Amino acid sequence: RLIGPKFYKRLLVTRGKIFWNNNTEINFTKIDEEISNYENMEPTFKNTKELYKRENPKISLILPVYNQEKYIKKIYTCIERQSLKDIEIVFVDDFSTDNSYQIIKELMNIDKRIVYIKNEENRGVFYTRNKGVINARGEYILLVDIDDYLLNDILLKSYETAKIYDLDIVHFYVLAGDFKKNVFWKVLKYRDGIIRGNIPVNNIFFKGTTRNTWDKLIRREVFLKSIDFMDEKYKTDKYVVYNDDVAMFGLFKVAESYGFLEEVGYIYNWAVPNSTTHKYEDKKDINDVFKSCFTIMEYYYKK
Repeated sequence: RLIGPKFYKRLLVTRGKIFWNNNTEINFTKIDEEISNYENMEPTFKNTKELYKRENPKISLILPVYNQEKYIKKIYTCIERQSLKDIEIVFVDDFSTDNSYQIIKELMNIDKRIVYIKNEENRGVFYTRNKGVINARGEYILLVDIDDYLLNDILLKSYETAKIYDLDIVHFYVLAGDFKKNVFWKVLKYRDGIIRGNIPVNNIFFKGTTRNTWDKLIRREVFLKSIDFMDEKYKTDKYVVYNDDVAMFGLFKVAESYGFLEEVGYIYNWAVPNSTTHKYEDKKDINDVFKSCFTIMEYYYKK
């Protein structure tokens, strides 16, 4: 069972039975069905009449791309199969040198919801995500790593939750691991319920909740406010790792409401070759690894 600290629990499992707080078992069979054809996914372009831009889409998905051509169609297929069609798909190319643009262009010819932006030089994922948010038009934002996977109609479920309860942040469950090998899963468990008020929401960040960017639906106007909250150094600095911490520090600093949706919505693909995270697992380069932590501390000292 998911038990333990009030705010945070990380549980390693080997396909055992896992339960929500309400004793409903996580349906691994259904999740397996969704990801079983992951390596062979191709877009189907069903309901192409739905694949056109709206003036004000419900959600903008921000997808940073840097030399990841082999993942583009896979993640697009996950998005295409979501039940919520009123979305915008923003690929932000961080100066790729492979065929990423050609693949995105092919998709753009069919799906008019796709927006393509390219950096003039390689700037890193922190800057690239922010650029996507600034240029997005959706009511809400979801940041997606291009080598990961969306599940369970999470766009519709999280958006409806955000609207019903008028939330700046809707947080949901993530499963992480090498799911191709079925080696293990991580189930990330956070505080349930709704929290309102800037100070209580800000406290969530410092009490051990996730600092990940890809397990939250975020109101766009709040995300923009969080970007403006930081001066130019914090907006544009190139964080090698742990850039999520910096982004979420700004977000939780300005948000006024937070809610948790008890749904598995995202697969974090831990087994990606050449991952920057794996590159720094041994923590040899301490300055790069903890750059975001020092950035946050420096901000407090300056203010």
